[in-house]
Amino acid sequence: MTSRDIAGIRFQAEDDPCTRITGWLLDSNGKGIKNVDVNAVADDHRAMDPTDSTGRFSVALTEAGVYGLETWINGCFLYYGNDGATGTLRERKTVSVTEHDVSALLFQLQPDMCTLRISGRLLNADGTPRTDNWVGASGESGRGADWPAEDGTFSFAVPGPGIYDISVTVDGCEIYYAGNGKSGAKSERRSFNITRSDITGIEFRLPEAPASVCN
Repeated sequence: MTSRDIAGIRFQAEDDPCTRITGWLLDSNGKGIKNVDVNAVADDHRAMDPTDSTGRFSVALTEAGVYGLETWINGCFLYYGNDGATGTLRERKTVSVTEHDVSALLFQLQPDMCTLRISGRLLNADGTPRTDNWVGASGESGRGADWPAEDGTFSFAVPGPGIYDISVTVDGCEIYYAGNGKSGAKSERRSFNITRSDITGIEFRLPEAPASVCN
């Protein structure tokens, strides 16, 4: 057995085949929000990049198209909009990506955005914790959501004040909080009007046969 050097290998790196959407995710005071995923979403393509310590993101895209930017902050869902961040789809601003990068976007939260919270417990009919269903709320200002902890507790921020409905989806059936620990169909829902204070202490108890709500 012999040992010989191998010489003459040429390795040429190609230019970056991706175009990028680059910018900063900032709080209302202009401080970067770190370790948060920023998603670029088109009709048939999605890509993501986590923010660094300064709030900077650089989402690499392999396909041209029209993209919307989205993120979750403490369970609060936000779009990139004309005036920074927004919780509503109608105020979303899209970004057209061709062969050139799109840079220096400011994805900045509005004052007091994502500061109001909804908290409670998701329970089975017998009172045991339910942990395998995403609890969400949607309303006038947008939406928020959270996975329950082992004891069924959930807590998430919402974009702003307004009227919200709380629901979970079980086996494809959407079940709404109906007040006083009860749940039911959308027609039975109890809405919350969130103004200046958090909503806490919600007991969201599912029926014995959750899918029966949709039958």
